[in-house]
Amino acid sequence: MPPRTRRRITTHRCRQCGTYTTSSGNCRVCSRRALNRPLHPNTSSPSTPNAQPFQVPVPSPLRSVSHCECCMRSPTVAFPFDCHHHISANLVSRHYGAVNRHSLAKPTLRLCGLCYRYLSPGPLPHSGHAKWAIAWPSVLCTYLFSTPPTADALLFVQCLPRRLRQLWQPMFNSLSIAIQRYWDTPPALVDITSQRSEYLADVESNEIHRIITCNDALPCDTIRCLYGCFAHPSDCGSIGFQHVIGLVDPNFHFADSNPDKSLRGRRPDWLESRMFLNTWVVAPSTFIPHERDVGLQLATCAEHDGGGCKEYCHVPQNPTGHLCSPWDDQLSHAVFVSRKLLPARKAFNSHAWSLTSMQGGYQGLSSFFLSTERRFDIHDPDITYPQECLAVAYRPDIRALLFQILADDVIHLLNEAAVAGDSAAIALQRTVFANLNDPSIWRRFINDDPQNRQARIPVFPFPRVADSAAFIIHLILSMGRYDCEPQIFAVPTLLAAMQVAGLAPIDREANTADVYNLVKQYILMQARWMPGGVRSFDRNIIKATSILSSLLLRGELAHEGTPLVLTRSLQALHTESSEHLLQDIRRNLATVLHDSVPGAPSVEAIVNSTLSQPLQWRPMLSQAPYQSPASLYEQQEALDQLCTTIDCFASGLYSFTRGHVCAGSAGSGKTHLLLTGTMYCRARGLETVMTALSSERASELGGFHLHRLVPLPIFSRNRQCDVRVSAERCIVNLSYKPDLLLTLRRIDVWCIDEIGLISAETFSILDLVLQHVKDNTLPFGGCLVLGTGDMLQLNPSTGRPLWVSPHVLTTFTVIPLKHMVRAAGDGNLMRCLDILRQPFITDENLLQITDLIEENCRFVPTFADVPFNTGTIRLFSRKIAEREEAARLARMIELDESITSVHHIAVDEVTTNLGGAAIWRIATESESTAITAHVQEPYDLRLYDGCIIRFTRNHKSRSFSNGQLGVIRRAEAPVTVYVAPCGARSVPDISYVRTHWTLLTVSPMVSPVLPLRRHGYGRRQQLPLKVYVSSTIHRALGSTMSQIACRFSQTDPRFRLWDRRLLYVALSRVRSLGHIVFVGPRQDTFHCITEVARRRGQFDDYIHHLLSVVEGAPNLGSPQIDLTLLPIMPLDCELPHTPTGFVYALISMRTREVYVGQTSDVDKRLRQHNSSRGSVFTRALHRQPFALLALMHGFNPELRGDHLVAARERIEASWKSRLRSLQRLAQAADVLDTGSLLAHENDLVFVVCSRV
Repeated sequence: MPPRTRRRITTHRCRQCGTYTTSSGNCRVCSRRALNRPLHPNTSSPSTPNAQPFQVPVPSPLRSVSHCECCMRSPTVAFPFDCHHHISANLVSRHYGAVNRHSLAKPTLRLCGLCYRYLSPGPLPHSGHAKWAIAWPSVLCTYLFSTPPTADALLFVQCLPRRLRQLWQPMFNSLSIAIQRYWDTPPALVDITSQRSEYLADVESNEIHRIITCNDALPCDTIRCLYGCFAHPSDCGSIGFQHVIGLVDPNFHFADSNPDKSLRGRRPDWLESRMFLNTWVVAPSTFIPHERDVGLQLATCAEHDGGGCKEYCHVPQNPTGHLCSPWDDQLSHAVFVSRKLLPARKAFNSHAWSLTSMQGGYQGLSSFFLSTERRFDIHDPDITYPQECLAVAYRPDIRALLFQILADDVIHLLNEAAVAGDSAAIALQRTVFANLNDPSIWRRFINDDPQNRQARIPVFPFPRVADSAAFIIHLILSMGRYDCEPQIFAVPTLLAAMQVAGLAPIDREANTADVYNLVKQYILMQARWMPGGVRSFDRNIIKATSILSSLLLRGELAHEGTPLVLTRSLQALHTESSEHLLQDIRRNLATVLHDSVPGAPSVEAIVNSTLSQPLQWRPMLSQAPYQSPASLYEQQEALDQLCTTIDCFASGLYSFTRGHVCAGSAGSGKTHLLLTGTMYCRARGLETVMTALSSERASELGGFHLHRLVPLPIFSRNRQCDVRVSAERCIVNLSYKPDLLLTLRRIDVWCIDEIGLISAETFSILDLVLQHVKDNTLPFGGCLVLGTGDMLQLNPSTGRPLWVSPHVLTTFTVIPLKHMVRAAGDGNLMRCLDILRQPFITDENLLQITDLIEENCRFVPTFADVPFNTGTIRLFSRKIAEREEAARLARMIELDESITSVHHIAVDEVTTNLGGAAIWRIATESESTAITAHVQEPYDLRLYDGCIIRFTRNHKSRSFSNGQLGVIRRAEAPVTVYVAPCGARSVPDISYVRTHWTLLTVSPMVSPVLPLRRHGYGRRQQLPLKVYVSSTIHRALGSTMSQIACRFSQTDPRFRLWDRRLLYVALSRVRSLGHIVFVGPRQDTFHCITEVARRRGQFDDYIHHLLSVVEGAPNLGSPQIDLTLLPIMPLDCELPHTPTGFVYALISMRTREVYVGQTSDVDKRLRQHNSSRGSVFTRALHRQPFALLALMHGFNPELRGDHLVAARERIEASWKSRLRSLQRLAQAADVLDTGSLLAHENDLVFVVCSRV
């Protein structure tokens, strides 16, 4: 057995004093000294915190010596460098500086701190910033003492501030000849290292007299950014000076130098200084930051920190006095880029204007102009003439400037004395401008106004290809060869004009090849530069080919359009279709109203009622079983308000009538009141439509699905919804359905059930669409809107709740209903629901809820103990639990030999792109799994005769709706199903099913195209069915069930509740607590109930406040609403100042998504995120702007550099990990809860910066 060896303990040396320490870096004494010692370019110590790759023992510094033997700076504090430990091979990567193989022959070299780190053994840092931080003196030394022939010596000396020149002044005789020639040239850059450090030290001293003195000495912006804006030394950005060296020498690529990228778009006069208010000099500057180890930097404004190529415009201002920069310096030259320029458009989150790509222009494009002093000296070799034409066509400011420049050139060329010695100008004058002496041509092309002499240059816009005549004329003018326009249009036909212009053969008849050649030229010269996608491009090319073929081959110009006779026939056809659709709406609604409203007239009387011949009928309510007299009185009062509003609307005395929303608890009779009010609308002869967000619910109430009536948009996965853009798309979709459009124009009253499920954004889209359809700017086009909803039930899945929309305050009157009807027979259930509706729930209330549930509800260990065929519906909060329960019952049926099941396998297809180029292929197993996560139909559907199913799609002919029940009659293909009436949630005896339910044959249907995360796009072809054994709580909203079985768990994420509304909806689906079966451990169930009952949503305060105002004064026309209760209102608190940095959480003001990060300066980081210079997540325009939600601070003050950053990154990663463990989209309350707990565990200070 080999002897045991002792583990060697790893020790480190302090990089400053050389003493042993247990951790890498500096010892505690040297670390504290470094905090109070400024980082000076001559005394830079190798103990800088960012120098992690150079873990070498450093001896104590010597006294000040004449110069460093590597960078040749003097005087400097030198460190002894032992050349025996240096490997000569390191010189391959250290080819800057004065050290060479002959220098290494010495036993010891005297080096400054930066050069010591630069020449130390080991690889150089991978980052370009880290390389430049230690090598910048050596790089400058190389260009000073041995200037390469490819370098611009004059530009290099101009970019070297006077303070840096003094470091090499004693070695003047050793400088290169080129540098000595320009050494006395006045520098264009100013070094502000000392000035900036002193200013920041005075500000951070917290001594009022020092702060006043430093601001009096530096009251304005003194830094001129190379993009034209001004900046203050206390709040400036920076760009590595290595990029400036790249301008001096194109062959310089050290430290990731790339001036074409980092300095792109700089002003031609970026080296010139300016005078501000005739007092202060504003000049381009350099500095060495003392707070971070990055070496010599070129100062910029904060907006251009890191480089140019900015997409937005900003106005530079003084951070103290907020004085703008001089007017002449806020403008920048326009730059052509190697892609087409789009027209200017307003940005998403501000009133600023943006382009596809733009350099400078800090006053904003709304007042942007170009003067003749600006030089277009930035050229792109890939730019083409059509791109320039496109830019000129869309930019009037650039076009005006170019016209003026050309006019000046024309006037100059006409002066023979001015061009006497210029042979090129004389040749140009004799050729191009020879005919300008003709007075008619002069008047046509030159505006001879002495005040504004301009040249008129024709710029041809791109016409619509569908306009055949304009398109042919455009081709002749833009692609033909001619001397003047009368030459080509002095012929009788357009075909002859094309022949004169050289676009069609004259000596022979044109053939198909001529057509294709002309189309090819059109594509290469014009069509490819037109804005649009693949579909519009294909459509334009097909139309152009058709027009040219008709003209060149047949001699006739084809015109697009519908003949007048066909137009009139189509109008008559769509009018008839609209009348049939409106008749179906009347009859379906009348059938349901006749069966639901007591004392309602006959179906035919309801259908035939009109405004000129209304029914003499007034609704009266009757008391339901177990309904209290107070509830009956409350409903009668609400019904009287509805009838009064309907009478006002039908009378036509008011231009607009406010709608009514019956808001109350679950089972309070809201739907019954809505049906009664709808019946009264039809009795008055108003064209009324009933709708709901759920298709089955709408069919149950005799109406139509909301998306069937109005093709509203469906939100994408990033939850982005631009209201006006979506409304325009919806209007375009309606234009393809003229019968539906005609029907919507005749609708007077909209009755919407569960209006709270519609988001505020979708409701605004509906408002804009109806205003367009009705051609009326009143809300909803002047229609009367009636609805039902519960402010405390489920919110919409995407978007903001409707109750926070201005529509609730301006266009609706909310009628509160406090008394329950459904649960009137069970006081215990009513007590539980009343407690859950309270804004704040006490511990006594929670104990009362758990006691009532334990006494009245039934508990079982597993779902296997719940009978399968007793009509008990299993409710789940998540789809994954519903799928698992369906799979468990499917396996149980598969093992039952008495049941013969049939497998129906889906056909999954995927593609990488959409449109005309889409190629579909069979999906793989992983791709099918991804599709299953987005659809309701299972991949393997197992059916058997007598199986209870639920439809998953809406049928076009309304034969079945999504969520409707059915019973399988034949499981084999073709599958036949008995379809239940809408709203049925239980299956009666099979004999009743066969005689009263509708028999229907069901065929497979193709799902909509689904965007997949990693596999492009997918779709599934499957029967629109799934076995009905369970349901989600969201789908059960609005239903009354005989008995439910549900499982709530705090430990299992599949059964976890994240909102109090889920618990409220689940308990309110039954008539008694005895009809609820809880599955799982009892303590886990109670723990989940108490935990979710305490949870509050971000809109709860405002909604409870709105509900209390409405209930307190239901007849008040303009209730006083406290809008400060809306979420994400910034608190009146000051951000803490700490040198250890922060871990912060931002929340999007548009999508309510949360971003977690870490930084040393919260204010600067927030501005970066809101200016698209942050992370990829916050750079998306549809999420901006961001507000500060919360932050943590109070890290260990002994940590420095990378150790401090690592500590913040660890807290950031832990915070993100806890949010991901929620397995859903984190809300603001989740972020605050997890952040508070994390801060408590790590002894940090947690600050809430926004109210949620």
